[in-house]
Amino acid sequence: MSRIFLLPAIVFLTMLAGTARAQTQWNPSELSDPTIEKIKQQSIVYHQCLEGEIAGFSLAGNDSRDAANIVLKKCEPELREIRAALTNANVPAPGADRYLLRKRHQAARKVLQYMMYAKSRELSN
Repeated sequence: MSRIFLLPAIVFLTMLAGTARAQTQWNPSELSDPTIEKIKQQSIVYHQCLEGEIAGFSLAGNDSRDAANIVLKKCEPELREIRAALTNANVPAPGADRYLLRKRHQAARKVLQYMMYAKSRELSN
């Protein structure tokens, strides 16, 4: 008889725990408009930094991958500003890190693509 009541009790407690956890999770739509605007502005600053570093970079003797890495490392402080904006908006660290990692990977692909193109033009001349 006690087994009959045990199963519904376990199901009820599991549902209760799931509901409590869902209420404490962070919701991406909780970012305020000023925070979103600040993140967008910092993203623009990050891309401008990358463009400026690429324009002033000399590939002489460098591998394109090394050159791309150098450019990306010089613009890391702009990513830290985005991280600060996200943490000030109470975004959990894993979510903020995932966003920044995605942003850096996207930038790395673009910078590497440009550096490989520049290197091939350098070799063809």
